[in-house]
Amino acid sequence: MLRKMEQNPQLRAKARQRTQVLRLSNQGWTVGQITAYTGRSDTSIGRDFDRWERRGVAGLADSPPPGNNATIGEAARAFLRKCLAEDRTWNAPQLADALAEQLKVRVDPETIRRHLHEMNYSWKRTRYVPAHAPEPQAEHAARAALETLKRGHAQADSA
Repeated sequence: MLRKMEQNPQLRAKARQRTQVLRLSNQGWTVGQITAYTGRSDTSIGRDFDRWERRGVAGLADSPPPGNNATIGEAARAFLRKCLAEDRTWNAPQLADALAEQLKVRVDPETIRRHLHEMNYSWKRTRYVPAHAPEPQAEHAARAALETLKRGHAQADSA
């Protein structure tokens, strides 16, 4: 069984190496011989034996990596989906503020961006677009005011 696990390509390299240590130990190798053969320290090999005694085959697998727990859970993701389904434009700081207000979850806007990307959302820069064509009279008045501003007040007064 240990030999099959040691040669299983689906297992991570460290798990296969731990399996090798146990197999060599079962064959009667000493810790010193195993250390020389595998290049691992006595302490690491001792830990491998402890893991095997405490947890059996499950002890050969890697533990979950250390780090903070995910601050954006499924409830927060559902809230983000609900917000983005609304008929309005959101940016990451606004979504972070909404999460803090509604769910009491404080996250950085960059975290929001990363999670939105993982959720297959994409975005582009917003721009202002008129809803309809302006009235001709209002457009004429705006162009005249713009020309006045371009010429300056002194020239506009003399004209």
